[in-house]
Amino acid sequence: MKFGLKSKLLKLITIYYKTRYKLKLGKRTFIHGPNEFNTDGSIEIGNDTVISRWSCYKPYGGYIKIGNNCSVNSFCHLSGNGGISIGDNVRIASHCVLISANHNFDRVDIPITYQGETRKQIIIEDDCWLGAGVKILAGVVVHRGSVIGAGSVVTKSVPPYSVVVGIPGKVIRLRVKDFDDIK
Repeated sequence: MKFGLKSKLLKLITIYYKTRYKLKLGKRTFIHGPNEFNTDGSIEIGNDTVISRWSCYKPYGGYIKIGNNCSVNSFCHLSGNGGISIGDNVRIASHCVLISANHNFDRVDIPITYQGETRKQIIIEDDCWLGAGVKILAGVVVHRGSVIGAGSVVTKSVPPYSVVVGIPGKVIRLRVKDFDDIK
């Protein structure tokens, strides 16, 4: 485990440590406990990031990377089987779920639990906001500057600077009028 200067692990954090397991925390990162970080894989949390309590971070042999100046609020679940990459300045409200794998279930002669899974990376680019209770499914890219409304289930990638709501998530408007105005 690596901890940056002035990183703080507040209260209780449950960490299941295996030999290949990696946990890296950036400078001035605050983790309010309890939280659960477990199984094989790697977890990297950038500088100036705040992780609130009662969440689960499970790479399951994949990875979870959270950028700089992010916040992940309480009761979130990140399952990084296929990889989860979260950019800088991202806000994730409470009760969000990011699942980067799906169970295979095509064969009826074999129990679903034995059919394996399909892993696909989730990418949340810089300056995004996921409202409370958002679900992001495997293979989705939430492009830069997008906002996902509370309770939405995102099954397909989201264009830059979009506002998405609903089940399944649909773009209801763009945050910009002209993409040429963006740096």
